[in-house]
Amino acid sequence: MQPKHKKQQNIIARRRLRRQREIGRGRDGTFLYSTMAEFLALLIGCSFTITLYLMYTLDNHYDGGSENVGKFIRRRQPDRNYILQEVVKKFEHIIYKSASASASVHDHVDSETRSSLDIKPFFRGEQTVRRGLGSTARASAGDGLAITAVVQISFHPTKLQRLLDLASRWRDGYISVILYVCDEESSSVLEHLESYVKEHASLFEKTVIQIVTDRRPKASRQYPINILRNMGMENAPTDHVIVLDVDLVPNVGAYADLVKHLSLNTVSREKTALILPSFERSLAKDEDESSPIEAFHIPDTKSDLIPHIVMPENGDDDDDINGGSVAEGKISPFHVEIFPQGHGPTKFEKWITTLNPYQVEYAPRFEPYFVVNKQNGLPPFWEYFQGYGFNKWSWVAELHAAGWKFIVAPNSFLVHIDHDYSTNKSSRTIRDKMAEEFVLGFVPYIKKEYGSNPFSWDDLSHSGVIILKELGYDRESWNH
Repeated sequence: MQPKHKKQQNIIARRRLRRQREIGRGRDGTFLYSTMAEFLALLIGCSFTITLYLMYTLDNHYDGGSENVGKFIRRRQPDRNYILQEVVKKFEHIIYKSASASASVHDHVDSETRSSLDIKPFFRGEQTVRRGLGSTARASAGDGLAITAVVQISFHPTKLQRLLDLASRWRDGYISVILYVCDEESSSVLEHLESYVKEHASLFEKTVIQIVTDRRPKASRQYPINILRNMGMENAPTDHVIVLDVDLVPNVGAYADLVKHLSLNTVSREKTALILPSFERSLAKDEDESSPIEAFHIPDTKSDLIPHIVMPENGDDDDDINGGSVAEGKISPFHVEIFPQGHGPTKFEKWITTLNPYQVEYAPRFEPYFVVNKQNGLPPFWEYFQGYGFNKWSWVAELHAAGWKFIVAPNSFLVHIDHDYSTNKSSRTIRDKMAEEFVLGFVPYIKKEYGSNPFSWDDLSHSGVIILKELGYDRESWNH
């Protein structure tokens, strides 16, 4: 995947060199020029460049000894300056290629950011205490098919209410909560959290709560979502986990149904993700997003849900399967209109009519919610993705590259309670740094680890394509 033009090569060289220096200075403990061969190549190249520079400098001051020679030198000097510039560019590109080829590609763990995050145990429910479960202990052998719901939340009234909704519908399963707080608000949060947990202790009997305090400077702080997800999985007391966003609430009976499927087939023993189809429930104007889930009249079972599902036709006309139309308070497949790639491959039409699990094919930017067994070679989330963008579907893409298959549970489902997104538009804007991390960090790792680039030009987001163009790629060179 080499860009065509020298100017483009130079842009890539500078960006890659900058990135390799970042890696060397804090990410994985290596240096940019990590081998003796690279050092010698650098030394020889520098010597060669200095020699050329001195040669042309001497030529500039050489009066020629004869008129003809002097004219020759003056006539050739602009060309020589150009040649010198080209030599420097070539040398820079050689160093870039050498560093890119031999420097170690960093893995999932963002050690630099983790060093600024303090994680501390806060609460263990009664049943986890009786069973001896904690942040490092495991569930007993009798809980071999038990599932932990992993969630990361900030201290916000709506998030805390959704956690209660999850706990009320996941009573037989475990919950691993990572609560994120900023350094300047940690004291007040702890005080309120203690009273919150005491008030609802009966719902949290099988819950483990950890608090993560972010001590980074406020100006450079981005929500470390994938680090928090990984911490949640690390602290889960069971091998089977489902990583959820807390705004998604399972149907009544989902836990028992999922455990049944784990026991009846090979999902627990193979690289298989058991998907829960995800829907969203829009808010009416008079509804409060922080209300308990009962206020939204979410159907308890699949048979109750089906009559309420709105299925847009071809992304244009919105007709529900019973002849209705999209309106406030309706239920539709999750983000079907604004991001159909995320959950479209679940095949909602098939789910509505099926009685049995069915396998679906992976598609780029697919990001369903599913149960997996951590003992089956589950890769962690890519921790360098912080804030908004790339953080979920990159994980699913790696599962696909690692050979995982995706099976849809026929009766269980999730419903996302709609809410007002942040008024700070920048918080939901995919920052250039994340797109650059995808192109220069995540994709090289996937290629090195699994032997291919699974992301074609057409698979990338708009911001990803912009970064690729800035780096000098076009569709042909990237897909090659």
